[in-house]
Amino acid sequence: MSNTTNPTVVLEAFRKGGSKKKKKTKSKKDSCYYAAKKAHKVFPSAYASGMIAKCRKKKAGKSKTKAKKKKKK
Repeated sequence: MSNTTNPTVVLEAFRKGGSKKKKKTKSKKDSCYYAAKKAHKVFPSAYASGMIAKCRKKKAGKSKTKAKKKKKK
């Protein structure tokens, strides 16, 4: 018995997706991210992350109230 692999099996495995490159998707940055980056000298930092979290929390509350007001009308 030999330890060599069948070349057709290796070729089939290569064709099935061994060399396909995945496209990198850009992450979506929102206004809170850019505001925190502009406000803080050192980015990323705990302070900048906290600012982003607070800003996003405020935005989330506003969007919910706008949707409720539209439904009531």
